[in-house]
Amino acid sequence: MRQAVVLAVLSAMMLSFLRQPGAGQDPAPFTPIATRAIATLSIPGFVDFLAPDDRAVWITNTGSSGRQAAGSVQRIDPATNRVTATIPVGPIPQFLAAGEGGIWTLNQGDGSVTRIDPRNNRTVASIPLGMAGGGGDIAAGGGRIWVRSKKVLLASIDPATNRVAEIFGPPAGSGAVRLAGDLVWVTAHDTKTVWVLRASR
Repeated sequence: MRQAVVLAVLSAMMLSFLRQPGAGQDPAPFTPIATRAIATLSIPGFVDFLAPDDRAVWITNTGSSGRQAAGSVQRIDPATNRVTATIPVGPIPQFLAAGEGGIWTLNQGDGSVTRIDPRNNRTVASIPLGMAGGGGDIAAGGGRIWVRSKKVLLASIDPATNRVAEIFGPPAGSGAVRLAGDLVWVTAHDTKTVWVLRASR
């Protein structure tokens, strides 16, 4: 009797699962991206993060995967879909932001931030932050550049001086930073925490 009850319960559970949308079905067919793409760019190296501004699209390129050599940021003209400039930055550039008068990249190899002037495609500042290592993020807005890493919870850079304006702590592992109007949103997935700051004091 007990065995029959168990079998009945298992059968009911299986039937309920099979009735769920998509259960036991093949994945939906995908649309080949080549059929919708209006341009396809083949760029040597290891391209990763991107950020658009009103002039161009900017991408990070760490060069050969696994190397500690200096990376670059490449400028793409959306009118021609061509790379029009390659700007050397620090080692392993990953996270990228556009705004506050520059293009900014967090270089994971040495923990620095590189500032590029989009008017002449030149590096104008290298700001040491001690944020080397995996993880992190960077955002621009509210009159500051906001940098997130595992070793430092959050740092803000004053674009008028290219110097660190403020450091927040304590460290809380990796996470993200984004701007929404005058608010700075900061996450820490290791501690399951979200903070909201005013960009202006």
